[in-house]
Amino acid sequence: MIPEEFSYSENDPILEKWLESHFGNEVFTPDQNRLKKYFSSFKEKFNKAKVPIITIAGTNGKGEVALLLESLLLENGLQPLLWTSPHVMTVRERFSFSGKLVENSRLLKLFESLGESELSYYEFLFYCFCHLSLEEVKKLSKPILILEVGLGGRLDATNFFDADLAVLTSIGRDHMELLGPTLSDVLREKLGITRANKPLICAVQQNYLKKLTKNFCTENSVNLQQIENEDSLSFKEINRMTALTAFKTFIKSMDISAYSLSIPNKLWARPFEVTYKSCQFILIGSHNLDGLRHLAKWVNNTDQFVDEACFKFDELWIGLSRKPGKDLDQCLSLIHKSPCLGELISFAGFDHPRATPLKAIKESWSKLDQGRKVRFEESWRTYLQNLSSEQRVLVCGSNYFIGEILKSSDLKLYL
Repeated sequence: MIPEEFSYSENDPILEKWLESHFGNEVFTPDQNRLKKYFSSFKEKFNKAKVPIITIAGTNGKGEVALLLESLLLENGLQPLLWTSPHVMTVRERFSFSGKLVENSRLLKLFESLGESELSYYEFLFYCFCHLSLEEVKKLSKPILILEVGLGGRLDATNFFDADLAVLTSIGRDHMELLGPTLSDVLREKLGITRANKPLICAVQQNYLKKLTKNFCTENSVNLQQIENEDSLSFKEINRMTALTAFKTFIKSMDISAYSLSIPNKLWARPFEVTYKSCQFILIGSHNLDGLRHLAKWVNNTDQFVDEACFKFDELWIGLSRKPGKDLDQCLSLIHKSPCLGELISFAGFDHPRATPLKAIKESWSKLDQGRKVRFEESWRTYLQNLSSEQRVLVCGSNYFIGEILKSSDLKLYL
């Protein structure tokens, strides 16, 4: 989505309240038979209209790659219809049509017309996206669907549609209670978005997973293009390489010979910049072990970027989504060993069922060698009230945590 097209209004919470009252919290409830009843007609209509589909999966990076692809397509006169999840501030972020978010009133009207269903929160929103996209397709000359997988790949609602181009950004430890106990299991689930005789752009870097991917593609007649990475590259650079490769592959299939590879320096939420009084905040949703590892590397590599997010920080504020004990221990150990993230580490609670309780964080942190300055508060607002002047604060963790901070009227958001 185009950052300057974003707006957050007092009507946005109405959408959230409607969804919560009808569907509760966002959960993963795969059932292909149930989905078939809702999505079969859309699949037929998109196929009949010959709308190309790009599907993007991965543990980390898929959101940024999706936004980069959208930007590249817009730059070249194409009309992307982008589905992403989760959202940070408003559910409208999941619906980006030619770079613009869906109007509040249009989305609420659709919610009310569709009413109750046996779909989950996530599936219902994607169902709405399909409705709106079909309306857009009728008005556009060069529509392209970009679908960011919500969780996994094989069983995700987005995978009901056949991707003309599949992109796999990374494999890491996240949602393994749903996707399988090993990274190989996670990989197999995400490779489910591929289709025979169609290309896969793969940025997975673990050597044994690259070998498994190659074998899978050979056995299933998938046209593999592997993104090779040097250790010196940051996650943002890898994402850009992945998006550029995917774009060039897609454009080639469209028989377009002349095109621009211009990418904007700033994308929606990559990262958010916020000011409070004389303090500067950078907010990035690095919520799992691999995301935190890449974040620490990004902060350290101050000479490779033009944005200000790469300098050192005075404080790190972090609110973590719920994780198994071992994963929580590993995340906290990484934070403990990464002083570049912030001289003072501030763990905070936030109002969401998937938030990790502070008690669990304290217990896990107590297993580490002491020496880091750390504090724990149920509300991040306590930290806000006690800020010194001219502080630089890095905020990371769950997107729900980041969204709660951004929606505060105390803070001024710069897009």
